[in-house]
Amino acid sequence: MVNRKAFPGVRSIVRNGLFLTGANWAEAVLRAIYVLVIARTLGPDEYGVWSYVLAAYMVAVMATALGMEIILTGRLGRDRENATPLLETSLALRLSLLVVACAVLAVLAVSQDEQGQVAMGMALSLLAVIGRGIVMWARPVFIGLERAGIALRTTLACRLAEVALGLLVLFLTRDILVLIALHSVSWLVEGALAFLRARKVVRFSRPRFHPGEARAIIRQGLPIGIAMLGVAALNAAPVLLADRQGAALAEVGQLGIVMQFASLAVLAMQGFLGAAPPVLSRAIMRKDTRVPHYGVFVAIASIGSFGSLALLALGFGDIVIVGLLGPLYRTAADLLPWAFVIGGLSLLPTGFWQEQALRRRVRPGVLASIAGVVVTLVMVSPLYAARGLEGVLLATAAGWALRAAVLVVAVVQKPT
Repeated sequence: MVNRKAFPGVRSIVRNGLFLTGANWAEAVLRAIYVLVIARTLGPDEYGVWSYVLAAYMVAVMATALGMEIILTGRLGRDRENATPLLETSLALRLSLLVVACAVLAVLAVSQDEQGQVAMGMALSLLAVIGRGIVMWARPVFIGLERAGIALRTTLACRLAEVALGLLVLFLTRDILVLIALHSVSWLVEGALAFLRARKVVRFSRPRFHPGEARAIIRQGLPIGIAMLGVAALNAAPVLLADRQGAALAEVGQLGIVMQFASLAVLAMQGFLGAAPPVLSRAIMRKDTRVPHYGVFVAIASIGSFGSLALLALGFGDIVIVGLLGPLYRTAADLLPWAFVIGGLSLLPTGFWQEQALRRRVRPGVLASIAGVVVTLVMVSPLYAARGLEGVLLATAAGWALRAAVLVVAVVQKPT
């Protein structure tokens, strides 16, 4: 049994983490079933459209984050009584940025002259940008209030509805654009529900700007937001960069499916990681000497779990991928180990980054993300020319590895 006096925050992390892990696992299992059926039914070309659209709109959503996940969970973990100005202002900022992101994405959609399905899919995804952006604002609110069960129930209901309706639509129409439209509507509905639940729990009035609070959020959040935008760019890099290198949509679909497998594994760990900031924030205020152990634990867990998955994929990837998706996805089986390596590298420095961000030491995170993106962009063309799709994953892995190294070195050089 955990000693509450010796480990005063562990119980909260476990409780909140179990709720969030439940939400993540529920979403992961439902998404896995849905994605596998879409990929097998429609084939790599159509799945390439799906992968490209989702990758592009997620970068747009993350461009609006402004570090609010860390700011909201940290502030609410320390002071829940005076949360109203923070919540009203953060939501007003998020909605304003979402409008800008939608405008940029719409322009990019219009520029897709040669890929009509991709252009239409990006246009349909504008609703998902709004909905998912609001959900990504609301979840940190529930986490900060240690009411993560609300996120579990809302997510489960919306994903169940999307999967059930999506499977019906898939077999009736076999139209990827209809599925993208349904996906967007489901996130818009979840965003509306999340907003209403947050408003009921905290009892704030409406989104509005409090000038002092807005300045504080922008001052603290802008560097974090840049760092997180770099993370989003690295997440989307395999799919978006393969397309820029001239890969066919069917090849983009091969990359999309292996990165989907990796992202599902990442989701399985993110519940506990997402639950930690409120407790970590209080531990930092108490100057708890065990805080640095958190980053080390996350790094070791990431290496162990994703290293094991990569080895399993190396031995059994062909059996699993071809067995689940059919022979058209044989190329994906060869790429799967690298996808799990990327997943592990993306999670490895998360504990160190959370601690640094809560201490408002965000410069290493910004530098790490920028360096990772630059290295990926520099390396992708020569590696794609030499190794094809595997080269895109190698370039992305190099970017993630550099990001992790910069963050770990920053903690070692400036310890707690």
